[in-house]
Amino acid sequence: MLTDGHVADRPGTTIANLWHLSLTRLRAHNPAAVALLDLCALCALCAPEPIPLTFLTSDPRHLRVKTLRAAAQDPRAWNNTVGTLIGYGLARRDATGITLHRLTAAAIRTTMTTKTTATALLHLLRAALPGDLDGHPERWPPWRTLLPHLRAVLDNQPDTALNTKKIRQEVAWLCNRTGAYLDLHGRPDTALPYFHRALTLDTHDLGPDHPDTLTSRNNLALAYQLAGRLDQAISLHEQTLTDMLRILGPDHPDTLTSRNNLAAARVARDHNQAAQPDDNGADAQRA
Repeated sequence: MLTDGHVADRPGTTIANLWHLSLTRLRAHNPAAVALLDLCALCALCAPEPIPLTFLTSDPRHLRVKTLRAAAQDPRAWNNTVGTLIGYGLARRDATGITLHRLTAAAIRTTMTTKTTATALLHLLRAALPGDLDGHPERWPPWRTLLPHLRAVLDNQPDTALNTKKIRQEVAWLCNRTGAYLDLHGRPDTALPYFHRALTLDTHDLGPDHPDTLTSRNNLALAYQLAGRLDQAISLHEQTLTDMLRILGPDHPDTLTSRNNLAAARVARDHNQAAQPDDNGADAQRA
């Protein structure tokens, strides 16, 4: 589309050629703006929602391009960088953040180093998003704003593209907290793939007996429980409790929590069976 489209009042000039000309001028005028454009484009290619500018400046250490990192640490330079994008007509700014035109984002895709930029975005997301969401609604707003971009970046980065333990563990952390946020907002079925992925990554990197792996397995079991898939929840809870008893001992707080979770899942299953004594076929299908 970009190579086929022509500018109406400039015969022989394709949209792609015009884009590359604009990019060359932008690089000469403000190199940091080019790096910001790359980051925003990856977000825009994944999710159409505006990108909060505070997210991009939350921890500038994770910005890989030196010029952009320096601009993010200087409010005046940052405003100039953002203003340059807007002045070139490549982005729009409103109260919620910055938005790129779809054609702009598509054009950038032909030149950007997606893998490096995606890694930078994952680092930024890890730095910007708080953990321990249960019982802390004051920590939910950043998640609400960034969730579309986070899910899109996670969903577009397969495990095979995560080539270091550090980035895999960041993805595991993000997947666990994404699942927790979705669980807290009544979406356990949507949360399940993220908990599955966190458990897979933790098992691969940390081993099946690591406390973080046990926590990930417990989280997945709870998501099954909330989704009404009680047989799967009970099976995972039983496995988790057995391992916690062996590794942590019977009096460890995590072991006691696991025991309570298993008991609650069994009570829920017994309650369902008592309420629907003739629904064995449906129960078998659901399991």
